[in-house]
Amino acid sequence: MELMPELARRAAAIGDWDAVLTMAEQHALNPLLYTHLRAAQVSLAPLVSHRLQGLYVRHRRSNRIYLQALSEIIGALSRCGIDARVLKGPALMNLVYADPALRPVSDLDLLVPPQRAIDAQQVLAALGYSATERQRPASLRVHHHLPPVTRSIDGLLVHVEIHHDALTRDDSCSLKLDETREAPVTFELDGYRVSTLGPHEMLWHLCEHLVGPLPRPLRLISLADVIGWSAAFDGTLDWTRVRNRYPIVLNVLALAHQTHPAPREHRGTRAVHAA
Repeated sequence: MELMPELARRAAAIGDWDAVLTMAEQHALNPLLYTHLRAAQVSLAPLVSHRLQGLYVRHRRSNRIYLQALSEIIGALSRCGIDARVLKGPALMNLVYADPALRPVSDLDLLVPPQRAIDAQQVLAALGYSATERQRPASLRVHHHLPPVTRSIDGLLVHVEIHHDALTRDDSCSLKLDETREAPVTFELDGYRVSTLGPHEMLWHLCEHLVGPLPRPLRLISLADVIGWSAAFDGTLDWTRVRNRYPIVLNVLALAHQTHPAPREHRGTRAVHAA
């Protein structure tokens, strides 16, 4: 809350809100922007205020549909005895962000044991999901996930990827769902117990996704995810273990410190916001 006066001061100096909202949408930050501007009691022109609120409502509806889809998929996989870990967005919106609408989701990434990846894809097909490209026998060897599948739900095209490795082939390491994995963090969703990666491996995965070897554009929501997870699980994380096993995490947090205070509150609890 101590940053709100500074936020209000900087917002008052903005002359081109169209550019700000366009850039915020590119970085998936409009719901956070909307929430923080309201908390700072920033007065906006009616057109800007309505556009920002509209973007927030749109993401809230989209996220609700994605969570409904996730619940259905987790239930179907569970009935088939397929263990799964939901990666990134859907887990973060439930475990880090105070309001699920604050963390836009554009797809569902599910990590399953390599030997059950094809089975999981068939479960999705039975639920009405269609592959965007033809399944090839070499997919498991060449790619870290199977071809994406999609399904239209309430007018929204929901994208799902079944991963047999949470990291790409361009990474120098692997993160597969096997007996060596850290115990998962879990959350409730529509009566189902949904699992994601353990606290250390999730932080590692988020950092690899942020600055991994693939030439991908930096999206600030990914940086907010790292900061938010670090704050929410600060009391759970063994930072000596992080330093020894996942040095990339400390490098990312050192860079993040340039734009965000170090985690101080919400030790072991959900962070109020992730930025």
